[in-house]
Amino acid sequence: MKIKTWIYALVLFFTGFISRYILTVDNFSSLDSVQYAIGTFQFSLSAHTPPPPGYFLYIMTGKLFNLFLLNPHDSMVLISVLYSALIGVVVFLLGKRLFSTAAGFIASVLFLTSPVFWYKGVTIYGYLNVGFFLILTVLFCYMVLEGKKKFAYLAMVSYSLAVGARPQELPMLLPFMVFIFSFLSWRQRIKSLLLFSLTTLAWLIPLILVSGGMSTYMESLRQGSQYLADNSIFGGAFLASINNHIIKMGLYFHRTYLLGVIPLFYYAGRFFSLPKLCDDRKTQFIFLLVVPVLLFNIFIQFAEIGHGMVWGLVLFVLVAEAIVVVSKDFAELMGKFFKALRQKQRIIKIGRASCRERV
Repeated sequence: MKIKTWIYALVLFFTGFISRYILTVDNFSSLDSVQYAIGTFQFSLSAHTPPPPGYFLYIMTGKLFNLFLLNPHDSMVLISVLYSALIGVVVFLLGKRLFSTAAGFIASVLFLTSPVFWYKGVTIYGYLNVGFFLILTVLFCYMVLEGKKKFAYLAMVSYSLAVGARPQELPMLLPFMVFIFSFLSWRQRIKSLLLFSLTTLAWLIPLILVSGGMSTYMESLRQGSQYLADNSIFGGAFLASINNHIIKMGLYFHRTYLLGVIPLFYYAGRFFSLPKLCDDRKTQFIFLLVVPVLLFNIFIQFAEIGHGMVWGLVLFVLVAEAIVVVSKDFAELMGKFFKALRQKQRIIKIGRASCRERV
């Protein structure tokens, strides 16, 4: 990276870290946060500390921090603070690669100042931990799209770590990964899958062991999947579930992006036009990244923005680019307006001058 990019990244990181750290809360914000904190010293899926399917890498990160802080609550909050800052950096880098430095910087600032994600960053929530690895996976995948095929290996490691932090992320990115794999050779695909498998086994085997064995772990997964099914269209209330999910998604969409939705709607029709969907790889990249997750949220699960971290973070980049495009279009429009105004003034002056000559 260039020195200027490093400076931007460092400024955004420390801005994100400090702005969260000074506002961290001293109390538990939800029952889940209590269960996560207990999990750092008493990991038990059967006791729901943490709840199934385990969030193993998230809890183990808290356990690591707790060795130094000696306070489970503060250790888990520090994860939120740290990963907020890291996401701010990766969102900037993704926006810079996808569009421009301006778009990347604006996207990062929008994320860092979003009330929804700010709150997540000062309390105990595992979504920022997994969100970092998801957006990092997206960044590496786009580098594959640019022709840097070896970044597929890093993408698969990052993807596995995201699943290790929150296993529910596994099915949502599968269509996107199939798209990315289409740009790889068979040898690269095999290596990528092997690397994903080895990385997954590195955290899955300890998770099974600490859970009390395969049977205990599978039972906890069954309980977790049952809870997921009850809240999905398979729970018996098809239309009610969809309606509930869409309403919640709309609320979080508004709370997260605020007035940013205005330039986004202006820009989305242009970016996701049918010709671009057919021919433009960047458009296909974002479409296959965002839409499957949106469909999963609509039909299967959505209670808060953490359940849609992929589109939640990627849309910051699209909103930022929309702001850049709208600004350019507005500047161009105003330029044409003032140019027409000046031409009109010239015509008026010429007309007045000719009238004087006649007189």
